[in-house]
Amino acid sequence: MVARRRYFETLPTVEVGAAFIDPPKAATASVWRGEAPREFEFSVPVSQMVTHQAESSGYAKIRHRIPERRRAFCGHFKDTPEVAGAWEATRALAAAVRARFIVFETPASFYPDSNHLRDMYRFFKGVPRGPWLFVWQPRGLWEPRLLDTVCGDLSLVRAYDPFQEPVAAPRGVRYLRLRGNGYSDAQFALLRRLGDGGQAYVYFTHRSGWLEARRLLEGRAR
Repeated sequence: MVARRRYFETLPTVEVGAAFIDPPKAATASVWRGEAPREFEFSVPVSQMVTHQAESSGYAKIRHRIPERRRAFCGHFKDTPEVAGAWEATRALAAAVRARFIVFETPASFYPDSNHLRDMYRFFKGVPRGPWLFVWQPRGLWEPRLLDTVCGDLSLVRAYDPFQEPVAAPRGVRYLRLRGNGYSDAQFALLRRLGDGGQAYVYFTHRSGWLEARRLLEGRAR
């Protein structure tokens, strides 16, 4: 574990991973905002109850809170009280830390069929945007042209891993989410180039991400 103070002093941004499993209370998040430098930027993943079904492994810590008869109403942007309540918890957290981004990662089970797209469009066209940029990272098989269409229609920033997904670097804000570790000097050089000519945000979403982020920021090589 890295102390928050050290993190705030070293890096310019953080993705609050705990928000995906079980969003912290807004009061707790307000303390974080007060401890962080004014220019520090927060990114908040949306609660898994918005995007993932209750069978997902991430529900292990919270499944007992959800009545069994209501578990089928979780995830996949469904028009249900469960999804609405989870979104409200995420929205309150994002407001408390004055986040720049809210991240929606959809699982492979959220594949591109008419029902899923209907619910996704209804959700994003219905929720208030607030001051945030909405970021989407789809898992599973999506045709690139359809991804571009959905992002354009719903004003979503596409998140991607440049080492796993053949995505052309978008204009404007670039949001990179990397799951691996032990990156080479050449890979770090690529990440730095992706930041040229625009705003690039790079988040390492694994346990050793702190070390990788410091290497990237400081330009160190192994």
